[in-house]
Amino acid sequence: MTTARGIVQLRVRTNAPRHEAIPAITEAMTESGILLEDFQEFSNTMITYRFEIDQAEVPVLRERLVAADFVLEDVPEDDRDDEAVSPDDDGFVRATLQLTFPNEDGDRRNPNPDLG
Repeated sequence: MTTARGIVQLRVRTNAPRHEAIPAITEAMTESGILLEDFQEFSNTMITYRFEIDQAEVPVLRERLVAADFVLEDVPEDDRDDEAVSPDDDGFVRATLQLTFPNEDGDRRNPNPDLG
């Protein structure tokens, strides 16, 4: 049995409110058949999802995210691991998706990041 190696890293941002962004990204990931492992929220400005996905679905997930008005961000070259990614015996790869969105809740002392 071969274990998946490497991690596909996706980073997206949106100017949509959190209550709209989360259902939209959930739908895109669900339609791509992801196997959610974990997620973590960071002070109402970011969520990071860890999951497994069929390697053939990765480009389709990217297309679904763009179609849902998410902006794909480039992962810095030092952080990129796409080239080293190899699937397990079932064709699945490990992946992370970082979603950044505006926070209007005022629960932070620091100003919100400019999401352009």
